[in-house]
Amino acid sequence: MMSHLIGGWIIFEQVWLNSIYFATLDVFGACAFIFISGISISIFFNKKMKSFTLFDITNNKKLFRNEYLIRGFIILMMSFIAMTSQAIFFSDPSWFWNWDILHSLAIAQLLGYLFLKTSKKVRLISGIYLLILNYFMFNLLASHNGEFNIFGGIFFFFYNKKMIVNNPLLPSLALFLIGTVIGEVFHDIKQINDVNERRRMVKKRILYPSIICGSILMLIGIYFKFPSFLANRSESWYFYTLGVNILVISLLFTMEEFKVFKNKKDYKFFYYFSFYSLTVYIFHYLLGYIFFHLLDIYFFFMCFGITITLLAILLKKSHDRFGWRASIKGIIGRVSIEMAKRIENTFRIHKYLEKMN
Repeated sequence: MMSHLIGGWIIFEQVWLNSIYFATLDVFGACAFIFISGISISIFFNKKMKSFTLFDITNNKKLFRNEYLIRGFIILMMSFIAMTSQAIFFSDPSWFWNWDILHSLAIAQLLGYLFLKTSKKVRLISGIYLLILNYFMFNLLASHNGEFNIFGGIFFFFYNKKMIVNNPLLPSLALFLIGTVIGEVFHDIKQINDVNERRRMVKKRILYPSIICGSILMLIGIYFKFPSFLANRSESWYFYTLGVNILVISLLFTMEEFKVFKNKKDYKFFYYFSFYSLTVYIFHYLLGYIFFHLLDIYFFFMCFGITITLLAILLKKSHDRFGWRASIKGIIGRVSIEMAKRIENTFRIHKYLEKMN
């Protein structure tokens, strides 16, 4: 929201603030969102697998597969609607295939399903491999950008215009896969009932490995083509961003387990932004027109703080009154489950009729 509203609200003479934002805070932006999506989907997947009964495990797995894929395709369709709108607005058909966050997230989720049943080692190695492959592939094809040949077509498919807002497929899928590894470790540790043993495993399997791996990835990003790690979406930036996110999410998980923050209430300020994250993302673009290139830096931060506070109040009221019904993410989940059940029931009816015949 900060990134997009800086671009929409700040006066033209001070748009350099966006460059500072991207160099410092965008490590917690779109790519972090994809990384955290990998974590949450991995936890969701493992919980589902453990909840299936041996009596009907085959049908349960089919139902989950259909639910998962339908959810991904719905997000993909939403991304195509958004990209079509951009193509019309800018009168540029190339915007129809643009790696914005929804596009990247949907395809990463769909392709990621192929990896969910593989080992953590396979997903981790695959993620690192994709980051390295992205570096060589982009540098090999960049000179063909805009050409009407097979190399130009491949570059367009994987990178489009390589705009700063883009989240290309290979690094996005890499972040998603590595996120699933972190999520599975989180899930496994949460299954340990003994508090002392669980905390010991948190330090052994999360805190210490994340400090080592996160620091190494950050150093690779910093020293590889220094100072390109500050250049948003550069090859070294992805390594640096991944390292930062691994460190931060692992430290937060550790602090939660060791009760560093003793929260008495379940629903805090940021909970509502999490619950309605997709809803906020889709509709927050409308806020950009309120003060379109009218604010200087001081007024921007004042108005941004007020906007976030008012939005949190609105989301809390929506949560109290409508719950999941005001959440696009919640609606997609319900629709996906219902469609998956109907598909499975239809399949069972056809299978039954075939046996009768």
